Amino acid sequence: MHELLVAADLLSNGFEVLRALSPGCSCDLAILKGDRLIRVQVTTGYRNKITGKQRLPKRFRDAAQYDLLAIVIHGEKAIAYKPALAELINGTDEKILHTEVEGI
Repeated sequence: MHELLVAADLLSNGFEVLRALSPGCSCDLAILKGDRLIRVQVTTGYRNKITGKQRLPKRFRDAAQYDLLAIVIHGEKAIAYKPALAELINGTDEKILHTEVEGI
């Protein structure tokens, strides 16, 4: 379910989105921007109610597994991307892009 939410968000941001058909693929989605192919891993994240910091499952802390991590924040209508989409594509120093999404 979360993969489809992230795919819709990426499509609305102008990316071509490819979805894995095999359950054993190394990433959930791939996006094309120009001539770049970017591996996307989708996961559920949790926000600490006291500190406001995001928590991730340990298996997604190794960035060698993906180029872009899409974190669907549990209980919120938001997706956070690490690194930020603009930073990944343009090499800019913008903060993480948070996208409000209906239906989460």
